[in-house]
Amino acid sequence: ADIHNKSAQDLIGNHVREFLGDEIFETVIKTNIMKCLNGEDVRYESWFDFGESGVFYLDVRYFPLHNSSDVINRVAIFTRDITSIKESEKTRIHKEKLRTIMEFAATLSHDINNPLCTVSDSLELLKLNEKNPKKISYIDKALAGVEKIAEITVKIKATTCITITDYPGGPKTLDITPDIKIIN
Repeated sequence: ADIHNKSAQDLIGNHVREFLGDEIFETVIKTNIMKCLNGEDVRYESWFDFGESGVFYLDVRYFPLHNSSDVINRVAIFTRDITSIKESEKTRIHKEKLRTIMEFAATLSHDINNPLCTVSDSLELLKLNEKNPKKISYIDKALAGVEKIAEITVKIKATTCITITDYPGGPKTLDITPDIKIIN
């Protein structure tokens, strides 16, 4: 009743087709009612768009009802709005994914920084004893590359937001930015 902006009294005694429409009745509801009339319980969860009322995640159950002669002659349909539960679950899953990515990023940064320090220290030692300007230039370029990798590992460790980017004809990549949000 709330989803359709009506009172319960407005719905009682009316055919479900009147407030859900012919298409939904014929393609979804009627099929499930027929299953129920054949003795089957039907249950499903799905997102439903109710236009101006919004989009809701509903738990829908159909139960066959028996008359006094134990013949199925009616169907009870129960619909429960579980949108907030679904959204909480989605948020929890996103947080878990981000936590896992952040833990991986911290591990990756640590595992990269250890050998990177060795490379950096070795290059600095080579530079101290080098007299050839061309070789010093190469060492400086290598040190600049080491510094760039170190900056990237700091950025990876500070990551709190992952943005997935599709490149045409290429793989998906993760853009990392130190910001507090989840984007996908």
